[in-house]
Amino acid sequence: MSHPHQHIDTPPLSSDVENNTADKLETVETKDIVTPYAFGVANSLLGKRLATPFQRGLAQCIDLLFVAILSSLDALFLAIIATVTFYKASRNVANQSHKKTTRSFLRIGGAFMLFWTVLLTLDAANEANYFRDDATVSNVIDSPNRPGEKNGANDDIGVIEQVVNKGVHENGLQEAEGIESDLADFDDATSEPSANTYSIVAWIKGLITELGLGFGWAALYYSVFTAWFNGKTPGKRLLNIQVLKLDGSGLSLWESFGRYGGYGAGLATGLLGFVQIYWDPNRQAIQDKISETLVISTRD
Repeated sequence: MSHPHQHIDTPPLSSDVENNTADKLETVETKDIVTPYAFGVANSLLGKRLATPFQRGLAQCIDLLFVAILSSLDALFLAIIATVTFYKASRNVANQSHKKTTRSFLRIGGAFMLFWTVLLTLDAANEANYFRDDATVSNVIDSPNRPGEKNGANDDIGVIEQVVNKGVHENGLQEAEGIESDLADFDDATSEPSANTYSIVAWIKGLITELGLGFGWAALYYSVFTAWFNGKTPGKRLLNIQVLKLDGSGLSLWESFGRYGGYGAGLATGLLGFVQIYWDPNRQAIQDKISETLVISTRD
């Protein structure tokens, strides 16, 4: 009977097997075996100066201010800003041959936003003309030059009021009692489901808000600027800091959106996910851990 802790000798791997395994690790990322690529930092990033907590905090405050301004603007201004953003982003990738699809998408998006801007402008102009015409009609009706027509209209209104009041007096009480009874039955039948429905919807909305998964202007702001402007939001650009992946490359739009979702995770941890940049060796906050990024200083 063998001992449960008996050591079993295994034959050593031949040099050919070891070489094949090494070659596989060097050339292929199969996602079937453990490899060092997901945990390593690119050699080009080694020795780079990291952004300080003060720089990152101030940049975040500036970005939040811009988000608040964007959220309060009229739709027309937002369309103009989005059009300029798409155009600027398409120019940034114009010289990159491997991003032809992205460039085409950006140009189509810019053209669509320009079309939307024109529609909003025309709609605003039509609305202004409508209110101006309405004011003109009101001035004509209230004009002192038409006292006879105005008095005649007032007399007609008085006759109509008398007829309506008489009908309401005769039939109103009976109809009102029937309507009140129907409404009472309807309220009894629907009050409990409505409360449950509202409770579920409110819980879902609260959960989405807590996790930071809303598709608002904040998500668009952080995703677009991080992906299409070399990891630099306006706040980061002013503070001379930049977001990069651990392999030294920039983030895609989806990766940038995932990093934005990390802000929600930071809030869910009671801000500890943000504060950890003070003790993390590479000053990675929770959003950096999620998206495998670093924030470096670009100041010489």
